[in-house]
Amino acid sequence: MLGANVDSVWVTSKTVQSDSLLANRRTSMHPYIAPRDAVGSFRVSQDVLALLRSEGFDLLVSTGAALAAVSLLRAPALLPTMYVESLARSEGPSLTGRAASVRSSTALFTQHPNWARGRWSFAGSVLDTWVLAEPVARPDDKPMKILVTLGTIHPYRFDRLIDAVLEVAHEKDEITWQLGSTTRVDLPGTVHSHLAAHDLLRVASESEVVVTHAGVGNVLMALSAGRVPVLGARQKLHREHVDDHQRQLAAAVVSRGLGEQLDLSDPSRAALQRAAGARVIDRLI
Repeated sequence: MLGANVDSVWVTSKTVQSDSLLANRRTSMHPYIAPRDAVGSFRVSQDVLALLRSEGFDLLVSTGAALAAVSLLRAPALLPTMYVESLARSEGPSLTGRAASVRSSTALFTQHPNWARGRWSFAGSVLDTWVLAEPVARPDDKPMKILVTLGTIHPYRFDRLIDAVLEVAHEKDEITWQLGSTTRVDLPGTVHSHLAAHDLLRVASESEVVVTHAGVGNVLMALSAGRVPVLGARQKLHREHVDDHQRQLAAAVVSRGLGEQLDLSDPSRAALQRAAGARVIDRLI
């Protein structure tokens, strides 16, 4: 991430998380744009174009999603543009990535070498930062301190992950929930709709296990806290997201040994037990 002293402007949706993450940086905050909302993306891109014209920027960089495609396509011709595809796209570019590639001058980068071809160059992966540490011995019958976070994407619910956790949780487990757009009244423990980024990271660091949807932000948050995330992937079939890219991300993280998969159709506490005894190390520290 660019340092606070770099003369850059961060363009994103205004949320509890973006407010806390970008508190010390120049920002251009906009209303939330739902996935595949072309009208909303075009409307906000008008403001982005005005911003680009108001200052002498050297480069426009984006990793998506909806707003990125329109803004990259409409950016002034003399402004160099760069698109870095999301870590979640391990099998090929997203709809936004394909749209960004229409502009022949845009530099295109993937975080997965298996589909780096043509104009797409391999840029390394943010997952390269972490390695698995030696496992920690832990009694299987000891109650767990668990964080369950569903992300904050609107308007998609994720009841299947909640139900899976309830199925494998023990009565004495201490559970904190961040539910995002999912609302429930049947949950034990402490329940939040949204947590600021620093609060979520603190709760993750204080927990033994982080159970999360397979969203890039939550995966990186769990790893930053030193935790091996237990991943449940949202699926289009169940109206939990616009497509199945979370299954791609979960597979990529698990294949590196940096995560555990939670089978939502047949959940097992064993995945939580393995994660509770595991830790990751940031190689850059």
